[in-house]
Amino acid sequence: MIGGVARLNFDGSLKPDGTVLDMNPLLEIANHMESLGGAIDQFLNETATSPDPSNESLAAFQAMVEATRRGEAFSPGNVDVDSSVGLAWLTTSVAADHLRATPGLFRVKADHTSVHRFAILSIFRVILESSAITFWLVDNEIPGATRSSRALTLVDNSRRLRRLADSDAGAQQEDLAYLEAIRNTVIKEAERLHLSKIREKLESGSDLRIPAAVDMVRGLFRSIHKDAAGEAVSAYRLLSEPMHGNILGIMIGYAPTGSQLHPNVSNGHIARTAYFASYGAYLMMLEMIQLMGWDLDRWRTLAHAHIVTIERIALSVEDVE
Repeated sequence: MIGGVARLNFDGSLKPDGTVLDMNPLLEIANHMESLGGAIDQFLNETATSPDPSNESLAAFQAMVEATRRGEAFSPGNVDVDSSVGLAWLTTSVAADHLRATPGLFRVKADHTSVHRFAILSIFRVILESSAITFWLVDNEIPGATRSSRALTLVDNSRRLRRLADSDAGAQQEDLAYLEAIRNTVIKEAERLHLSKIREKLESGSDLRIPAAVDMVRGLFRSIHKDAAGEAVSAYRLLSEPMHGNILGIMIGYAPTGSQLHPNVSNGHIARTAYFASYGAYLMMLEMIQLMGWDLDRWRTLAHAHIVTIERIALSVEDVE
């Protein structure tokens, strides 16, 4: 107690009895998450150097990769916007980049005894959301026309968000023209692809909306046991609490089972959420690879051991109040 107030141990390095927690399991998870992000990059780079000219989706994916490597931002017209895989490459890259960033939030002291417990949750949320959007774009269980509709929706949604940002900052004439160009391109693509419902909605001035993030995360984990999927979605929902400054939500949501309220995030919760974020990225890649007919065995060689190890460690880390 300090001045009558319990000392808050925000880095979580101490047990209630004052002894130091073993942080090595979390450090090992972070290292494997970094390696998983590297495996995603390696797989995509290998794939992007061996295109199949007969596959139009792969050709569009190729064009997106090359444009990004040249430092060119995506804009409608660069690549066919009906290429869900081309767009998914960007969201996949976001997930991979955040996977590679995880070790930096664990190695905050020379003795490796502490963790940025709230900041790491933001990283996990980005990994999950980026993976879920990618999965939504390359979903194997829907017709190609529906994937094209989703790609157009994502592009148009970006236009809507740009418009909202500009309304706060004071839109310039060229910005408005840019937004209009995006809308016109999406309408033309919808017409070319015979997506009449999307075209009619856009021509009426309505915006296309992507599903709620939690619904896409639920779809990402549809192939696993419903109890595990439910736990993954619940873990994702909790990630909103620190991002939005919901203090009560943090104290209730992250308290170990049966414990009193406390403003901390346990090692066990970090480990489990890290696993769900990592496994979501793994499922994202499986879906894209199956859609494109890429080398599934190669992906498993690069990534499967990391997922298995993260799961094993996550199951061994206990909550400590």
